[in-house]
Amino acid sequence: MSTSERPLVVIWHAEPLPPPKAAGLPRPRLHLREVAKILLRDARATDVYTNYYRLRRLAEKGIPDVLAVSTMGRYEFLVECGISANWVPLGYYHELGRDMGLPRNIDALFLGVGEIPRRKRLLKRLRRCGINLLAMGNFFDPACWGENRTKLLNRAKILINISRHPGELSGFRLILGMANKALVISEPIHNPNPYIPGKHFVCATMEEMPDVIRYYLAHHKERENIVNEGFRLATEEVTLANSISRILELIQGHVKRVAVSERLSVIKN
Repeated sequence: MSTSERPLVVIWHAEPLPPPKAAGLPRPRLHLREVAKILLRDARATDVYTNYYRLRRLAEKGIPDVLAVSTMGRYEFLVECGISANWVPLGYYHELGRDMGLPRNIDALFLGVGEIPRRKRLLKRLRRCGINLLAMGNFFDPACWGENRTKLLNRAKILINISRHPGELSGFRLILGMANKALVISEPIHNPNPYIPGKHFVCATMEEMPDVIRYYLAHHKERENIVNEGFRLATEEVTLANSISRILELIQGHVKRVAVSERLSVIKN
């Protein structure tokens, strides 16, 4: 459709993209299943390079009118590539959890797809270092969704964040941990804004992580201080309502710019 015929288009992109050059991180390596989807031209491919290719193709066609991405790292990458974008973080809503006051009898929990080779390798390393770790993650397992997930997270003292690729900020994992008052311990994240390491979550390299986990398991008060700060940030500031309001502001700004441009065109003619 021509620009004059089609409706206004907004994309809020929350899937992974390559890291920006400023991050100093290596280009993400794809695992075999991701490569196979690319070679087979599978429409379900969601690797970082396919995601970027799709956004670039849309941008070349003048779509969308408003593009928002969920992390600052993704925003920086698109700006480097000359694609106009805005940063709007994913936000908390009630279904992501709450503090239920349950006994926390799980020392460390990882919640996510564990079949990714990098994650599988790093989770094994933590277990070899003596960490009592429960790893769960299945799109079809009811225990990983809804009220069951909230109860599971409320039993965890620590939620481990290991991303698909180094330096990546997970969309919901940090919010899930904070909203359910589990201490998030994450490998280093490039530009984790709005989350502040040491205040809202704990950052540690994979080499440091076993000792860091043991430290916070043994120091309940320090763990509680960070948990409370993260809970407040997630449930009061980084909310879905605030994110949607920001997207509506971006839409309004776009509509105003188009209106001004059309008036100027009329005057010139």
